[in-house]
This record gives sequence, structure tokens and C-alpha cells, in this order.
Amino acid sequence: MINKWQNLTPEERMKEILLEMKNKYYKTRMIDSIPHAIKVEEMVTDKVMNEDFFRIAIHSKIFTKYLEDDMPIVWMDMTGANIARGEEKSLVYRVTKEIEPIEIDEKPIREIIRDAYDIIGDIKAVFIPSRYLSQIHTDFEFDIQSPRLDSVSDGIYQFKVIRSTISSDWDEIVVLGQGALEWTRKITKTLPPNVSNYKLFSENKEQLQMAYHMNPDICHFMIGTVSRCRILDSEKIVTFRTPREISEEEIRIVEGEQ
Repeated sequence: MINKWQNLTPEERMKEILLEMKNKYYKTRMIDSIPHAIKVEEMVTDKVMNEDFFRIAIHSKIFTKYLEDDMPIVWMDMTGANIARGEEKSLVYRVTKEIEPIEIDEKPIREIIRDAYDIIGDIKAVFIPSRYLSQIHTDFEFDIQSPRLDSVSDGIYQFKVIRSTISSDWDEIVVLGQGALEWTRKITKTLPPNVSNYKLFSENKEQLQMAYHMNPDICHFMIGTVSRCRILDSEKIVTFRTPREISEEEIRIVEGEQ
């Protein structure tokens, strides 16, 4: 990697960083990994987004002096993972916006899964907050397939688990049955805010859109997706919300302390 990096121009290095971001995105996105629960569609268009579609994008910058350094910028690939995690968090947000969560007291995850099974029948996938990870590892057998995606079973229930992360957490539990959702990615080339100033860096029909704009001091770049989350069968979805611990800072705000 170092030898290759040293032989590249700053602009070629920027492209290399974008490729690393893209690889990280495709490696870590989980929505595509649960086809029984979520039907994934691709839409090729350059038309303006309507209100059903939403953008998950990161606009950032790298100082050109770092691109001139002989040591590769290896940490930037995590930006691609952040887009994938943003898709998952957006899915939870949009589902719980349409399917009112059932308010429950704090209870073991096994009981929550049992309640969901009684409501929707067969379970294909569960999106859980990170705080339930230790519980679910205790109560179920795991077949770890990839980061943050596990096949779970206990002899009765068998489903996939998508867990949140510290950087992309949520409070609700979303349980999906067969054919519950449709997730559509719009493949577009109109993501950057000022398209004329950016060089697009995405292959044809690629879901993750990337672009960059270089000047002598700073290289601005963006990566992102345009997506839509649509409920296909509301009877195959159940959501739960459990009490969340309130931090001392939040308590001070509520009580009016500075």
C-alpha cells in the first residue's frame, strides 16, 4: 500500500481514498443481507428526488498537504461504513414513524422476541439497540456471518440480527417478518450540492455516489446514497420502545440547570 501510494499524484491519492470508502460501504451494508425481510430495488434516474426519497451523504474535506504526505490516509475508509450505518438508522427511524412502537418496560430480549413472534408469526430480521447485544448473545446461539450481522437461533426462533453501533445507535427494536419492507436505492448523478464544481467518481449504475473537488489547499469530497424505505406489509412488522437511561446532563437540562 505504501509503495503504491508513494507513486501516486495527490489527485490519484484522493481517488484511492474514495475507492477505499466505497469498498468499506459495500462490505458493511447490512440491508442487502436480509432479502427475506427486505426487498432491495435499484432505480436508475437523474430526475430530481421526490419527498419519498432521502439522501444519506457525507460532505467533508481533506487538506491537500495530507495528500502530499508519503504515508497513506488509512482511516478515511470508515466514512463508507458510516453511510451503511446511516441507512440502517434511517430504516429504523422511518419504520417506527409509520408503525407506532409498543411501549414496554425493560425486559429480557428473549421475551421481546417471543412477544413479536406472537404478533407477526415468523421472524426474519431484528434491528436492535447496542445495549441488547450481551443479552442476545446469552439467550441465543449465534452464527456470526459478518460484522454486525448474525444468524440467531434457539431451537424455536431463527432470524438475522442487525445491531446498532455506538456511533449510530437507536432506541427502538424493529422486528421484520417475510416481505415486510422494500428498500429502493436511486442511482443518480446529482448528489453534490454544486455538480459543476465536482468530479464524479462513480461507475455507471453504482449505488454509492462519490465526487470530489480539488483546489490548491483543500480537497472537498462527498459520498452518499439516495434511498426510499417503503412498507409492503405492516402486519409483518412490530416495533418496541423500551425505557432509556437519562444522562445526568439531560436531567440538568430538564431541571433548568446550566
